[in-house]
Amino acid sequence: MGFTKAQREQLKSRGLCVHCGSRPAQTPHVRCPQCLECLRRSAKKRSDRFRAEGLCVACGKIPAIKGQTRCANCVEKDRKRASAREQKLRESGLCITCGGPTPGNRVRCAACQGKINAGHKARFDRLKQAGLCTICGKYPSISGKTMCQECLQKNRNHHARLRKERESLGLCKTCGKPAALNHKQCQDCLSKKRQYEAAKRRNSPAYRILERDNHRCKICGEIGHRLIVHHRDGSGGRENQRNITSNDSPDNLITLCDSCHYRIHRLVRFSTNLDLAITLINELRYSKLD
Repeated sequence: MGFTKAQREQLKSRGLCVHCGSRPAQTPHVRCPQCLECLRRSAKKRSDRFRAEGLCVACGKIPAIKGQTRCANCVEKDRKRASAREQKLRESGLCITCGGPTPGNRVRCAACQGKINAGHKARFDRLKQAGLCTICGKYPSISGKTMCQECLQKNRNHHARLRKERESLGLCKTCGKPAALNHKQCQDCLSKKRQYEAAKRRNSPAYRILERDNHRCKICGEIGHRLIVHHRDGSGGRENQRNITSNDSPDNLITLCDSCHYRIHRLVRFSTNLDLAITLINELRYSKLD
């Protein structure tokens, strides 16, 4: 049964199916379940016929792209239509997936976002278990990473470019919000960074040595100076490069202030006799006092 546009609008306002006009429409559709099922069966029969002939399942006129079921024209039309719909829903403050209300400034409702996150996690776990890159899914991932070399480099370049763009606009280089005065990050990101660094320091072996020595230099007893944890055997590092094979045993670590640490490295540059260095430093200090 065919209806005019005015008749369909009238049926739609009354909540009736615009195809048969007698049964209630199924929300959020404009047709009843029976007409919807009939429409699905006919659409599947039509698409199967076009797919068997190698034609686009949307228009049925142009051959489909290799490996796909639609032609280039229909793919571009669908992309533009989806983009316009998404923009319209975004401006209305509705979910860009289902059209329902969204909490706060989000673009999707909690249900749609949960489905997307679950799908992403399932794909991530599947590719990670297979040892493949979790971004492209084509190449093996680097040892200790979840991405291949190409995707890892693209990711680094993208974030570096994004940080530079945000800094040039006076925005936080981490989240894009307005940056705090004389800083490159916003107040929230600065607070999170300080909390992370404080937690990292508390979990480090150096912090435990500082607590053991009561945050006091073991040579001069100063507290206010910048404190450094020094390796007694001199295995800490060379030329500002940390030695990963250094002896980090608590018995081999000692708390020193910046001045005493500098003097030790100057006095025992070619020796590891820490006791001799401490004796010499104390003698120099007492001779100046006299």
